[in-house]
Amino acid sequence: MGPVVEWVRSWLGVSQADARIRLLEERLRLVQLDLDQLRRNVAAAEKVAQRAAYGNGSDGLLTVLSILKRGR
Repeated sequence: MGPVVEWVRSWLGVSQADARIRLLEERLRLVQLDLDQLRRNVAAAEKVAQRAAYGNGSDGLLTVLSILKRGR
């Protein structure tokens, strides 16, 4: 782009809006990664809870809580 186009984009705030959109897209990607990890943790905790319900594992609840707290 030429200098005039850059100046107009800057004057209209387009360049700043583009930068803001890129930042928001990156934040969204991080939120999606966190959500995926949370879903995996919940699925793992549900499996442990099912195993504990069928068995007489006294530490089943502690295992579920540790999985949920583990996070990343």
